[in-house]
Amino acid sequence: MTAPYAPRTIFPTVYAPIDGRTIPQILVRRLDPGSVQAIAAFVRQLEPRVRVSVAPLARNLDERLTTSRVGAGLASAVGVLGLLLAAVGVFSVFAYTVEQRRSEIGIRIALGARSAQIVRALLASNGVALAGGTVCGLAMSAATGRLLRGFLYGLSPLDPWAYGTVAATLAVAGVIATLAPARKATRIDPAVALRAE
Repeated sequence: MTAPYAPRTIFPTVYAPIDGRTIPQILVRRLDPGSVQAIAAFVRQLEPRVRVSVAPLARNLDERLTTSRVGAGLASAVGVLGLLLAAVGVFSVFAYTVEQRRSEIGIRIALGARSAQIVRALLASNGVALAGGTVCGLAMSAATGRLLRGFLYGLSPLDPWAYGTVAATLAVAGVIATLAPARKATRIDPAVALRAE
């Protein structure tokens, strides 16, 4: 009759195949000099010609994650470039929208509207478009972020900081794109605007 199985403490271990190119590694939980020397002595008993070197697990992890970090850096650079292109696009569309309403602005001025009222009206109309686009974009980003969850290490697909930065950048671009041409349009002569109409 065999003795009952007694559970024992098992520490994390990594086994790597020895194929002539890789170096077998023993990972220990704590870098205790005594235990490291004991492991080195034990390995030398098994094979006297072996070279034993000690390296912290953090350095090993850094070396293994270098490729992933380079890829993440490139993806971040592409994301920032995409955000800048989106901001330029928002700026261009809103500036063009205000320019298209130039004759309407001239008519409003001729009827007695003040510059502040016109700027507020333009900000409100462009703000609705900006808010709608931002909500749709954030919803689509959240949906696709869940699909990419497996590729994100240490990051949440619903990172509020990232979503807030994108929304704020596009909002600032939209406001600037509305204010600059709106202020310029409020200075036009109503007679010129009516003649153009």
